[in-house]
Amino acid sequence: LFTAELITALVNTNKFNVVERNRMDTIVKELEFGDSGEVLPEKAIKIGQLLRAEYLVMGKVEVIEASQKKARVLYSKSKTTFQGHMAVNMEIVDTRNGKITAAKKVNLQDVHNESVHGHTTLVTFIDMLKEKTVQQLVGGIIDGIFPTRVIKVEDNKVFLTSGIEDMIKVDTIMNVYT
Repeated sequence: LFTAELITALVNTNKFNVVERNRMDTIVKELEFGDSGEVLPEKAIKIGQLLRAEYLVMGKVEVIEASQKKARVLYSKSKTTFQGHMAVNMEIVDTRNGKITAAKKVNLQDVHNESVHGHTTLVTFIDMLKEKTVQQLVGGIIDGIFPTRVIKVEDNKVFLTSGIEDMIKVDTIMNVYT
């Protein structure tokens, strides 16, 4: 389910043509790259050629944990606190040369306090945790493939291009390196 959510988010950016996961799995099995399903960067060139893909996004969910605790509050009512942790490692491999273009680790810990009359369940809290993780991963993928660049400097103003829409606002303070 997590992979499907990531694919949907990438498609919705309108920046990528995403290859169907089943097609990639079939090619990986045909080429006998291993039963683990993991693709080494040096094998990405061959897979990329067969899929006609410029990049492969590979990752692994390392941790997904969530818990729910109820506590009594005034007048015999209860308040629920949800805690969760999700860690995902991701690499973007350029299939033209096998180089890892970018890597990102999202290590998200979240706490959600539910009011007395709340409607959050543990399942919906986990979905919120996954959604936040997906958003960070998509930002990392876009920034890895379309990094922010200085395009013009004019009268004390710096103009940037960025693949991450709505992430950089006017007056954002950034470190710029040459």
